[in-house]
Formats: sequence, structure tokens, C-alpha cells
Amino acid sequence: MDPILVGALLLLPIVGTFSYGALSAAPWVPMHARDVARFHRMAQLRPGERFYDLGCGDGRLVRAAAAAGAHATGFEVSLLPYLIARIRGRRRGVVRYRDFWRQDLSDADVIYVFLMPKVYRTLRRKLERECRPGTRVILYVWPMDGWQHDLVDTSAGSPKLYRYTL
Repeated sequence: MDPILVGALLLLPIVGTFSYGALSAAPWVPMHARDVARFHRMAQLRPGERFYDLGCGDGRLVRAAAAAGAHATGFEVSLLPYLIARIRGRRRGVVRYRDFWRQDLSDADVIYVFLMPKVYRTLRRKLERECRPGTRVILYVWPMDGWQHDLVDTSAGSPKLYRYTL
């Protein structure tokens, strides 16, 4: 078989899933490693709480939340970051190759979101419909229109983090 054809066939699922992820919620842009500690301060994650990362990329927050004692799960639809997350996180948290739009989030205590604002209206309706009062939602970079945040981290040189408590 032609090596170019084999290479193209191997790249097709990666490119296809990257495209789907970018169109359905956001392209893969990893959170800065220095912002993991900021997330923890803001989320106030406690051992035993249920944490979800919607579009978890390489799973760095899932691993960090699991290390803090949370029941941590990330959802990712792009094949390459999902595989990276699975390799790096064998013992820390769970990363599922699943579209979070089709996931029930009703048992969440903390949800992390780093998505494009174009999906926020649909996401807001999903979270308001599924999440119970007291669920903490952390947004990286962009605020949620129609919600009042209860905390904002504006650390110099880093994107903003917004916390909302439903």
C-alpha cells in the first residue's frame, strides 16, 4: 500500500475529530499550566466532589482535580488530545471520548469550561436545566452572558477566570 495513502488514512480521524470539536464547541487550545493553581483556588474543590471538564483537551485539570481528591471526569471529542490525556492520566481521573453535549451533568459539584463564546447560549441552557443549585461553574477567558459571577481572577499576564454558583 502507498505510504502516502496510509499516512492520509491515519490522519483522517485526527483531522476529522479536531474539526468536529472546533465546530461544536472550541478548537483545542490548552490551558496554561500556570493557571491550574488559579483554577484550584477559585473552584474550592473538596475531596469527594464531582468535577467535570467539558472539552478536557490533554486532561491536565482532570488530573489535578483527581489529585485533590475529587471524582474527576473530562470529556473530549478530538482524538489526539484524548489520546494524550489517556496516556498521561492513567491513574488520575477519567477521560472519556465523549461529546459533553450528550452527557448528563446533574451530579456535578464543579464544572470547568474553556469553550468559544459562540456556544455559551446553548451551554447556559444545558447547565441551567441539568445542574442543581450550588454547582460551581468556572469559565476560562470569557464570561457567561446573563449570569452574575461571584468571583473573578484577574491575575496579571493570565486570562481571566470567572466563577459562577448556580
